[in-house]
Amino acid sequence: MTTRAISFSGFAEADAILSQLPMLLRGKVLDKSIKSALNRITAASAAKAPREGSSVGGIRYTPRRGERASRRRLAQSIGSVVRKYGGGEVIVGVGGPVKKHVGGHAHLVEFGFHHTTGGTFASSGGRKRYAQQTVRFDRVTTNRRTNWRRVRERNAARTGTGKRGSFIPPRPYVETAFNEHRDSVQAEIIAALRTFAMNAAKGGS
Repeated sequence: MTTRAISFSGFAEADAILSQLPMLLRGKVLDKSIKSALNRITAASAAKAPREGSSVGGIRYTPRRGERASRRRLAQSIGSVVRKYGGGEVIVGVGGPVKKHVGGHAHLVEFGFHHTTGGTFASSGGRKRYAQQTVRFDRVTTNRRTNWRRVRERNAARTGTGKRGSFIPPRPYVETAFNEHRDSVQAEIIAALRTFAMNAAKGGS
């Protein structure tokens, strides 16, 4: 899935505050403030994600059926996670659609895409692409509810033979939400660091 990294800037004050705190305290306050910032951005991203029933590029919306009907909608799939590396010295926050819920189509909505007919392109982003075909539908019963799961296999005859069609314009929701909240979230993180440092200096928690 295509991803795009977006960074904050102008954190000179934050760096100055963190340099005065022990490493253990730095990790504690950064972890909390980054999670709070991500929660705000992911909520805004979900609110801006295209909703079921909308159309784009003149393509009429087709209701989901079978296995596809049980998948989460794009707006329901957006989450966030905070990871620590180097013993906690590096803290990274990642937010956006969760791939296991939306497969590989979330970036197509965010960045736009070309319709392809007759197979796949010979190459895409340096990766080998394989065309697939549906071979059967399996009936799956869970909690007394029956769904149909599509089973697909590679179709070598269509791999690399696709033709590029019309371009479907992007409908950015993650980047738009980030840009709209960038300044307020950055101010929130700095304010949290400042408050934490003041409490630590007074002997608080």
